[in-house]
Amino acid sequence: MFAVNIKSGVSTITAQNIINGTNLIIQLAIFTLAAYLVSGGGMTIGLLTIVIAYFTALTGQVRQTSNSYLDAQNRVGYIQHIYDFMNAPTEDGWQGVNTLEVENGEIVAENISFAYQKSSNVLHGFNLHIKPGERFALCGKSGCGKTTFGYMLLGFYGAQSGSITIDGQNLSDCSLKSIRQNIGMISQDVLLFDGSIKENLLLGKPGASNDEIVSSLQKAGIWEHISGLPEGINTIVGSKGIGLSGGQKQRIAIARIYLKNPSIIIFDEATSSLDSETETQIHEAWKEMLTGRTSIIIAHRQSSVILCDRAALMENGKIIEIGVPEDLEKSSVAFKELFALREVNVDA
Repeated sequence: MFAVNIKSGVSTITAQNIINGTNLIIQLAIFTLAAYLVSGGGMTIGLLTIVIAYFTALTGQVRQTSNSYLDAQNRVGYIQHIYDFMNAPTEDGWQGVNTLEVENGEIVAENISFAYQKSSNVLHGFNLHIKPGERFALCGKSGCGKTTFGYMLLGFYGAQSGSITIDGQNLSDCSLKSIRQNIGMISQDVLLFDGSIKENLLLGKPGASNDEIVSSLQKAGIWEHISGLPEGINTIVGSKGIGLSGGQKQRIAIARIYLKNPSIIIFDEATSSLDSETETQIHEAWKEMLTGRTSIIIAHRQSSVILCDRAALMENGKIIEIGVPEDLEKSSVAFKELFALREVNVDA
């Protein structure tokens, strides 16, 4: 949306500059011709005054008409956005009605294929088996399908072919409510509302006590900062968490997932905005939180991948290598290249 606004603004400025430039050229041409005619006696001063007045009035009308046209073009774009929004797919098409019951947290994806509208397959021939209680890392270059798979586990998208099962239950047969009660996700872009820290945390567990909220904030490594605020957990963070830094917003999201306490947790670049020291504190909290719980860590940082029991390297919608992170670090060329590139980008 930001790119569209930039493109629209550049187009408007360009059109206005073309119109103003054309008007200036015509004005100079008329004044030059008029000056020549007046100097040669072919035009009186009175007639020159009339020509200038007429041209000024005409120029103002042309400018008003052009501005109206540009405004109409922008409005057409807004109408198209509204139309696309109103006709976007909804969750009403989800057919599952069974209640998902997670006991062990075993996740099996078999021959998954998925594509967004008007695009090539993001996932194709995707197969994955995550064992009960396993900490599993998905890594790979941007656009390889890691986050898409996480969204499919939450029921945001359904597979065009293949199946995803949790403890033998096909996700497509389960209700979205039960899926999202059992699976929690911390995404790279944190969603915070214009309210207090406490109100934002209660989205994870409505009715939670203040002690539970404080405990979740301590595990996320942000309680020391919040306890020092004048209003504490009742501090208003502003729209989209404008009153917090990027790292603090990430830790609020982590605290919210601690409060929810789901059976399966997906971390999608959850520590991407944190410094190394804070990331280490979060990793320590993970060890307690993720014990005996199935977790998927989508990561670009090797420090997060190393914490996992196994890791899979994705490329072009498929898993190309899978194994213990320490073994991949020693033997996998693709694994080494991926994180060597990341380190170079971070240092730059």
